[in-house]
Amino acid sequence: MNTIGGLRDALLSQDQTWRVMVDGVAPTALSSYRGYYDQLAIECTSARHAATELDELPKPFEMNLAGYGTYTPGHNEVSIKADPVVADLVQALDLAVGAVFEGYKGGQYAMRSSTTLWASEYGRCEGRQVVGFAPANGTLNLITKETEGW
Repeated sequence: MNTIGGLRDALLSQDQTWRVMVDGVAPTALSSYRGYYDQLAIECTSARHAATELDELPKPFEMNLAGYGTYTPGHNEVSIKADPVVADLVQALDLAVGAVFEGYKGGQYAMRSSTTLWASEYGRCEGRQVVGFAPANGTLNLITKETEGW
């Protein structure tokens, strides 16, 4: 379950209508992981989003008269709607696959099904990954654990 595709496949075997939590907190977005910019993190913040969707691309830099290269930014995040159910997290993971994300400190990184997935707030590298889940009373709680070496 430590990849986008691995978690997606595990979630598909669960009741799609159940609320989903990560260590008891609702997931709110997927974004570049601070520890490895080319990997993705599940964020759990106080943000409230109306829909699960890939954010719009920001505008690229305006080139000056010297004409230095071209910069095309990647997406900042996949927003996950407020009070998400399992199907919303599956949708967010699907949206992330194939999308190009702006790395935490720059650069563009294409996410794949095999991309490593973390559970971490934006700007932090906590070294936690989803290792299992506990279904109970209409809620699927994703359980994380700090991985070796962190």
